[in-house]
Amino acid sequence: MNSDVDATSATCEAGDGHRRLFLKLFLVWLAVNVVVWFAPGLWESGQQTLANWRIAQMASHYETRGVALAEQAKATLPYLFFRPTLKANEKAPLIVVLHGSGERGNDCRAQLRTVGTFLVEPSFQSSQPCFVMAPQCPENLRWQSSGPIDVKGAFGGIIDEVVLTEAVDVSRIYLMGYSMGAFGCWHYLSETPDRFAGCIAVAGGGDPDAAAAVARTPVWAIHGKNDVVVPAESSREMVDAVIAAGGHAKLTILEKVGHGSFQVVKRTPNPYLKWLLQQRRIEGPGDEKS
Repeated sequence: MNSDVDATSATCEAGDGHRRLFLKLFLVWLAVNVVVWFAPGLWESGQQTLANWRIAQMASHYETRGVALAEQAKATLPYLFFRPTLKANEKAPLIVVLHGSGERGNDCRAQLRTVGTFLVEPSFQSSQPCFVMAPQCPENLRWQSSGPIDVKGAFGGIIDEVVLTEAVDVSRIYLMGYSMGAFGCWHYLSETPDRFAGCIAVAGGGDPDAAAAVARTPVWAIHGKNDVVVPAESSREMVDAVIAAGGHAKLTILEKVGHGSFQVVKRTPNPYLKWLLQQRRIEGPGDEKS
């Protein structure tokens, strides 16, 4: 009798063991499927949340501004603006940063992926206080656009606004641009050769036929040797043309670097920014003393 009870008990325990093992295997299978199906979305969501937080943190360093574009009452050319801490009657240079094609829009945030905060960090501003402006080009347009939406005109307008309302040293207005923004730099240097004291053009290019006008402004072009988006020859061609026209231009080719060459400018301190801030525009007839 006891042996039958023991056998029955052993059989029940074995059955319970199998059920527990099956339950564990099922839970493992369920966990794996949850990871496979939901983890990528959770990861992407988490990454996007982190990216949005970083953008918000960077944006907190700036004021958000904008002006109406010609013939487009509701359209604006938004821009981020940073004002340094200055002493009474002190003036400071203005650095204008033009972003690439991937940051176009009207949220006045996407351009932070280019401009970031490297120019407004206390570590930089403590040694060289400066105003910083980072406009945002509308979707599907370029910095040179002057059609129904006059980006080019609005760009000049926001600089005029800042010069009139802020303590800007007009002999030290600088231009920086990356990719599409660098193309914009070369263009604006030819269109307004007496406005900018110096320029850093990264991973861009321009019209060599306009070199004579560009030659009035010192330019440092930077390009990744392995850039397959905008070939390094685009910068080399412009620099050679400016030098041939009697201007001051130089080119740095970064070995083993592709299109992401703007990163070298964002590492402070660096020789590019030091050189830029040493440039001063020579005043011509009609220029006001600053």
